[in-house]
Amino acid sequence: FLYRQKGQLKLESSLLEEFMLDLIRKSLPPNIKDDFHIGPTRSFSRMFFKASLKYYGYGGLMEVKSKDQDVAVAKKLYIRTSFGEDFNNYEQQETFLSFFCIECKTNLDKTMFQESIGTAMELKASIPNAKYFIVCEWLDMTPINTKLTPIDEVIILRGKRLPQSIRENFGNRAGREDYKQSYKKFLLENPIKPERLSRIREHLLSAINVTPVLETEEVLRRGYF
Repeated sequence: FLYRQKGQLKLESSLLEEFMLDLIRKSLPPNIKDDFHIGPTRSFSRMFFKASLKYYGYGGLMEVKSKDQDVAVAKKLYIRTSFGEDFNNYEQQETFLSFFCIECKTNLDKTMFQESIGTAMELKASIPNAKYFIVCEWLDMTPINTKLTPIDEVIILRGKRLPQSIRENFGNRAGREDYKQSYKKFLLENPIKPERLSRIREHLLSAINVTPVLETEEVLRRGYF
């Protein structure tokens, strides 16, 4: 049961998520770490109004849509709308603005990658300065240039996933027993690589210095924007 359901039960990916959380907490400066939510997050995706000429509520019947993020550095956000200048009557929603997001995958295939493109697109349409990364243990697809997508980078911690022709031998207990030693050897030969973890940390620290507003004098000084 555990072997067949490990994807749904998140036995492996949850460990990766916890590891990413620990890495982020230890990498961020105290003034950033103490001021932000770090962890799984329902992040702001988009906002719209359901109001009509007859039914418009106190603030346009605001609707805030959020999206689950495996790991995020986020800030709690309160949104109020009102048709009154004094906000005597208003509508309020709570959400999170996620500025650094990591989608954790044990095995990354093309379907998962395409789904992540949609999530990253929604995130960056609302928060252009946000950073979105996929961190996986094993790659199970042909690499695609992330510059053609809203995903900032895919980081592979171990390597290429075993081919289907070998994995099909693990479909029953007898097969798993027969291939146990060879699989153990495969894991030991493909450990999590420290330099990949350092790369995640570098991306995180560089995200802190993103300037949200372009100052005209600074742009003219450097000559580009």
